Amino acid sequence: GMPDYGEFGRFERLLWAAYLCLALAGLLELWNGVAALSGGEPPWGPDALRHLYLAGFGTLLLLGMAPRMIPGFVGARRVAYPGLVDLSFYLGISAAWGRVAPVALAPFLPEQYPALGTFASYLFGISGGLGWLAVLCLAVNLGVTLKRGRTVAPRMLIC
Repeated sequence: GMPDYGEFGRFERLLWAAYLCLALAGLLELWNGVAALSGGEPPWGPDALRHLYLAGFGTLLLLGMAPRMIPGFVGARRVAYPGLVDLSFYLGISAAWGRVAPVALAPFLPEQYPALGTFASYLFGISGGLGWLAVLCLAVNLGVTLKRGRTVAPRMLIC
């Protein structure tokens, strides 16, 4: 019943992005299914879909839910650094799309432009580091929040 005035960061953006990735993965799965049923070759490879599910949906969902839920579990009224939630959003989105775009678009890159393939490889390579930095932002934020301890007295549940 407590209102949210930004004390947990803008975690909603991470949740919206996670579910957008899930919806996109579902649409691409449908596209692949229609292509397979019509006798064609599925255009989207399993690696692109896997990265959409794991890096896009799974990671972004955890990065969005943890800053809102974990402080409540320990009785804290806010996360230590709401700005780190924003940073984890930018890093997490960059990491997810840095994984998905090169793998999904690789079959469609024209062969006469090898620089595009090289750029996609670099983008794929740095996306892992960006993902780890997003997780580090979450770990620092929650670690400091837990270290600061309780700011409210725990309630007793009487059943």
